[in-house]
Amino acid sequence: MLWKSVGRLNTAFVLLNRYLDLVEAMEEGDGTVLENADFVDTDIPYDFELPEKDYVPEDQREEVRDWVLIISMDQQPVDQTLSTRPCDRCGSDIYEASLVCQNCKAKKLPARATLEWWPPLMIGTHGSQNSRPVQSLRRHKRSN
Repeated sequence: MLWKSVGRLNTAFVLLNRYLDLVEAMEEGDGTVLENADFVDTDIPYDFELPEKDYVPEDQREEVRDWVLIISMDQQPVDQTLSTRPCDRCGSDIYEASLVCQNCKAKKLPARATLEWWPPLMIGTHGSQNSRPVQSLRRHKRSN
C-alpha cells in the first residue's frame, strides 16, 4: 500500500494485483496459475516456491481486494502497467526499479532513498523475523 499512499497508482495496482494472485495460488496450493507477463522483462522474481501462508491480516487483504477491484472496473483512470525508465547504458525501456537491464545486463546500484523507504516498511509488515537485519542496516546508516 506504500506505492498507493505516495500516489504511484499504476505500480500499486500491478503489485497489489500480484499479491492477490499469490494469495489465491496459496489457497489453491498451485503456483502454476500465476500469470507472469507483467514481470517478464523485470528483475522481479516470478519463478519461486509459494509461501505457506499469508501474513497480511484479513481486513487489510480485503482493503487491497476492494481497491484493486475498483481500479480494474475502470472507475479511476490508472495505467495498469509498471512504470519504466530508460537504461543508463543502452536506452532500452526497463522497469523503473530494476537494478539490472534485461537487454544489456547493465547493473545499477539501489538509490540511497531505497534504504530510507524500505526498512520502516519491512519492519512494519514482516515483524520480528526480519527486523534484526533491518535494524543493523539502520545503525550502519546512522554511523556514516
